[in-house]
Amino acid sequence: MSSANINKNTKCHLIEIKPNRENIRFIYLNNIEPTFDIQSNLLKINPATQFYTNVQLCIDFIKTLSNEQVFLIISNILLSNIFDYIYSLQAIIAIFIYDDKQQINEFKTKHPKIIDRYTNQNDLFKSIQEKVQFIEKQTFVYSLFDQKHKLTRDLTKESALLLWHHMLLDILKQMPQNETLRDEILNKCSDYYRTNRSELDNIELFRQNYRGQQQSIQWYTNECFLYKLLNRALRTADFDILYSIRFFIIDLCFEIEKETKNINNQESLIVYHAQIMSIEEIEKLKKYIGCLISINSFLSTSRNKNLLLTIFQENFSTYINVLFEIHIDLSIETIILTDISSLSSISQDKEFLFNRNSLLKIDSIEYDSINNLWNIKLIASNNEKKCIHKYLKWIQKEMDYHSS
Repeated sequence: MSSANINKNTKCHLIEIKPNRENIRFIYLNNIEPTFDIQSNLLKINPATQFYTNVQLCIDFIKTLSNEQVFLIISNILLSNIFDYIYSLQAIIAIFIYDDKQQINEFKTKHPKIIDRYTNQNDLFKSIQEKVQFIEKQTFVYSLFDQKHKLTRDLTKESALLLWHHMLLDILKQMPQNETLRDEILNKCSDYYRTNRSELDNIELFRQNYRGQQQSIQWYTNECFLYKLLNRALRTADFDILYSIRFFIIDLCFEIEKETKNINNQESLIVYHAQIMSIEEIEKLKKYIGCLISINSFLSTSRNKNLLLTIFQENFSTYINVLFEIHIDLSIETIILTDISSLSSISQDKEFLFNRNSLLKIDSIEYDSINNLWNIKLIASNNEKKCIHKYLKWIQKEMDYHSS
């Protein structure tokens, strides 16, 4: 069945796989058909939710996923039979055990991926929603660049990706824009979110009221459909989606750049960003100490370190808590950010939004045993921009040569 078509009589093992436009996908696995309430509520939160009664089909589907994080909602009985195998699937980051009545042989095993056990639907949906909101804020998409590379042909995949992101805005700006293309992506969003009344209202409000660049920051910080669509596209380097919403990306970049001038009365700034990462990702970053890191997403940060320390959640214990400490010299051109405190839902917070392609250097990575997290210190200098520009000019010359 299509994951958006709620039909009480449709068998869940006959399934049409729907593209996911968000960072998370829900998968519901049970030996009995889900109730109408379960289907409708899960689809409201995540329109790409897939429902399975066939264990093998479910596992086969999960194994095909790349660049997706899975929340698995599974019955107690099924989990006890396939737990060891389910655990080995890296795409699954959270398991919610759900049965509408307490099982006699309750699965007792504790594991970092298991969030909790639920017998009440409302408790289940509330917990899932909280975890989704936390994951959606993990917006630090970055590329790494080793300045020691002398020739473009020596670049690693990471460095090449960084250059791709830095060229992206110029490429998008050169492409034609018109109202028809904007209507097309909004129509696609309406179709995708057709089970979510709140997002449909947001889409219609945007269609009727969006007047361009001056409203772009407010729409992004609303964390509605555009926020989720854009962040996933940047994280997965999905050029088709980025092309479709290029009007908004260009507006947002220009507006942040314009607003940066309003905070230049300060000489320096220290801001923080809370993130969860795998141990493999931490080890990879350690190899790049002293190298460049480019922020490929629009990154929200805060001056309130203590506030950020309270948002880490113990439930995602397969991940490691990381606090990025970003030291900014506002006279440096590589850093473009704006104060979005007035748009924050937390009154005591002091939030800043970084423009994409901000360049920093990894200064240090140290473990903070008091707060049980890794502290990654990033700093900025003018040398980073010069280094990247050298490579971009080289690439442009190569492109001009081969196109002539």
